[in-house]
Amino acid sequence: MECYGEDHDFAVSGEREWTRSGTTALPQVTPLPGWDIKSQVSEISSSILGSYHLSMLFALADGFREKAINVAEPALANNLRNLRDLDVGVFSDITEYIGRGATFVVHRTAFPDSRNVVLKSRIPDETQDSRLVTTARLKALLLELRVLTHPPLRSHRNIVQLVQIGWQSDSFDMRLKWPVLIVDYADKGTLADLFENGIQLDFESKTSLFRDISEGLHALHACQIVHGDLKMENVLVCSTEDGALTAKLSDFGGALLDHGDDFQEPTGTPPWTAPEHLTRRTRQELLVSDVYALGLLFWRVAIDGRQPFEDPVFNLPTNRAETLAAIARMKMTDGFVQSIEEYLRVIFDGAEMALLKTLMENTVRVSPLDRSLDNVLAALRNSETSNAPTYVELTFFCPIKKMRGRKEERREREREL
Repeated sequence: MECYGEDHDFAVSGEREWTRSGTTALPQVTPLPGWDIKSQVSEISSSILGSYHLSMLFALADGFREKAINVAEPALANNLRNLRDLDVGVFSDITEYIGRGATFVVHRTAFPDSRNVVLKSRIPDETQDSRLVTTARLKALLLELRVLTHPPLRSHRNIVQLVQIGWQSDSFDMRLKWPVLIVDYADKGTLADLFENGIQLDFESKTSLFRDISEGLHALHACQIVHGDLKMENVLVCSTEDGALTAKLSDFGGALLDHGDDFQEPTGTPPWTAPEHLTRRTRQELLVSDVYALGLLFWRVAIDGRQPFEDPVFNLPTNRAETLAAIARMKMTDGFVQSIEEYLRVIFDGAEMALLKTLMENTVRVSPLDRSLDNVLAALRNSETSNAPTYVELTFFCPIKKMRGRKEERREREREL
């Protein structure tokens, strides 16, 4: 059993030390190694970089595809074998279009003899597919594949599972093949879909989703992976056999892996971003930017997926650019978290409001030092059961002493008998 009783230091940004009383750094289970080819070559063409990304895709796919078939149930294994060996395009008559994002177009299979899966294919675009765009899309594919094949995340219940990797011919150049990521099908769609379809959740169900999302984010952070775009549209929801819901983080094409401690590119989708999302940041600051976005996600789920900034109580401009600028100014003070709490207090009270207050005060804070995913998980785990050891106990104190005490008590009872 691992014991996290000793202090672990976060990285230092300038003169700010990231370790403080009551907070420990994430245990780095298996950090995902960086592949930063640009740092090794002063000038590199997009075609060479594209070849590099494609080579890495082939390497990862080769080691994964047969293993995926071996662990699948028999009926699905046969379908995965076909998806591996045949052009995915030939399955167009048994697929259903779901949607598209910046990088992928998504289809669902309709296999009659096994569970369904989702095909995530590169978006073909003859007019815009310059070498630069192609390279960017290859990079996003590679990032997604690297995250989903990383061993500590491969079977995590709150990370979408990669089922197989296939290939598909380019729509405009049949000589080219593009990788297709085949992932588990989420029958409820995204969190945004869930609420748009009018599904009503009680507070217990929402709390369960909060914990699922937090557990998934914690697993990413333990591997030093920054999601970078945490929002309702990037969380999938699956129903279980007993009718409960499970949330899984998805869409890692914008994840941040290959960067040092001086990252300056914008991340996320405004307004669901941390106040520092346009500034130069270290790796640890990027991780806690995710935690801020997590708090905003909690807020939206708590109010049934609505867009809170459209509420007249905030009195924001109608022009989108002006609205985003006004929200950015609001986020620059801790009065913002107080405004959120006042907003929620109109809807919730008692233990529910107490939990939401704890979640907000450990996420939606101006200073990265005031955000704590550890504290969020502690509150969520304690909300489900008050008898089990809390996350704080397991993380900040060594449980071995408690176990030893229980063993001594058991031996004492046995001697008395």
